[in-house]
Amino acid sequence: MKAKNIVIIILISVSGLFAQKTRNVELGEVKKLELNTGNSYPGTVNPCENTRLSFRVSGPLVEVAAAPGDNVKKGDLLMQIDPRDYNDSISVLEANLARAKAEKLKTKLDYDRAKKLFSQNVIPKADYDAAKSAYESAEASIQSTQAQLQIARHKLEDTSLRAPYEGVITEQFAENHEMIQKGQVVMSMQDISRLEVDINVPENEIVNYELERGKEAGVKFPAFGEKLFSASLSEWNTSASNRTRTYQLTFTLDPQGSQLLPGMTAELSLKTNTQAGKTIVPAGAVVSLGRNRSAVWVYNEENGRASKKEVSAGRLYGSSKIVIESGLKGGETIVTKGADFITEDTELRDTAQSENTEISAR
Repeated sequence: MKAKNIVIIILISVSGLFAQKTRNVELGEVKKLELNTGNSYPGTVNPCENTRLSFRVSGPLVEVAAAPGDNVKKGDLLMQIDPRDYNDSISVLEANLARAKAEKLKTKLDYDRAKKLFSQNVIPKADYDAAKSAYESAEASIQSTQAQLQIARHKLEDTSLRAPYEGVITEQFAENHEMIQKGQVVMSMQDISRLEVDINVPENEIVNYELERGKEAGVKFPAFGEKLFSASLSEWNTSASNRTRTYQLTFTLDPQGSQLLPGMTAELSLKTNTQAGKTIVPAGAVVSLGRNRSAVWVYNEENGRASKKEVSAGRLYGSSKIVIESGLKGGETIVTKGADFITEDTELRDTAQSENTEISAR
């Protein structure tokens, strides 16, 4: 019996809520405005190229020609491995090549003689085949030795570590006279003629930006005060970080002769999209009609009431607004707060008149 009484009381209370003839709501006028909005994101400066250098051959280090902080040009010598063993290998192979060429001359004479005698039926075919095989073997030996000699010369070239591009040496990992192994990282360098700034944009904000290569943005650096640098979008991730649910965007900029360095912090300002003819309203203004249909309450000043108008609600804009794809043209006054608790018979009292609320239609 008590449970029934409670249910009756609750039903009476709820029905009483919607039976109120006057409700306090907040109203806002939909206006078409050109908004120049955007957000700022913290970022980090990175070099366009960051390379860890190593030798393709092993040997004792006999020269260090560059040190961290040095500016180098493409092709400049950075380090040198002792080339003597590689020079010796070339000398041996050159001697082998000379011997192979001499052997080829001898076997060529034998082969020509055997060919003539075989045509005159003076020697058996087995002798002819043996002479031919010896000549072909000498020819193959020359080709093999030439290939080995080319490899040896490449290895000799690889005893010199040279800058792959113009840049600055950042770290040195080996000292002179150390025994260096093939593939061991001995030095690193960066190309800072162009710099990159990486930012991370939350998933609920990335949809507000038109991502296209070359999109301009302004960048400031604490180390340079209010000086504004221009950057352009060069690449972006199309999948969010599993840990932060953010998308990384990379912007490229010209340091303009300044002392901008990798690792410095930055603040990048990015303008949002402008969408002509699309209205952005507070999320609280949109009510659900079910089956993926939505509506807003349009206020009528003559009778102080509102009528429900179906709209096409689009994506979320920012964290608290919704894009209206169609249904509003601008100039309407709509209920922005309290829309879930009114009917077409409810008289409305605007509690936000003094705030002069406006809603942007872009």
